[in-house]
Amino acid sequence: MIAYTESKQWYTKYRLQRLGLDYFIEAVYSPSDHSTLPIDESERTDITFNNTKFLHTPEGELKPNPKILLDIIDNANVMPADCVYIGDSEIKDIDMAREAGVTSVFAKYGNLHFDTRPEDYNLLRSVTHWTDKDVAREKQLKENAAHHKADFEIDEFSQLIDLFDFRR
Repeated sequence: MIAYTESKQWYTKYRLQRLGLDYFIEAVYSPSDHSTLPIDESERTDITFNNTKFLHTPEGELKPNPKILLDIIDNANVMPADCVYIGDSEIKDIDMAREAGVTSVFAKYGNLHFDTRPEDYNLLRSVTHWTDKDVAREKQLKENAAHHKADFEIDEFSQLIDLFDFRR
């Protein structure tokens, strides 16, 4: 299992450690950290993993970028047809997977909290590392998105077991 996120590396490590996912995810691709983080340096502990490798996506490159996804797949020495991409953004994740020729699964559960608690999205935007330019880009993506329909949709992660026969 390989993860690809736009979250900066330290925050990604923090969440993965809290969730205990070290032995479940082989590699994580993310942007490198900010030169300065918006938290006190004394609170920024080194987070280490025994199994998961952390790799960086190219500077300034963001989803949806099928070339990055295909590079990640190539680095894993597998073929796009043998991959399944699970994402919670139809615009960024599903469109990108479809353009890369990868089976796509829309994780509907990834955005449900925004439907019932829209203030959460406003909070996320207020603490984000995104610039005003990034927010404008996100809005433009939504307006211009191809809106591909995912090959599959799931309400919870465990449903993947019923959909696919995973092998190493």
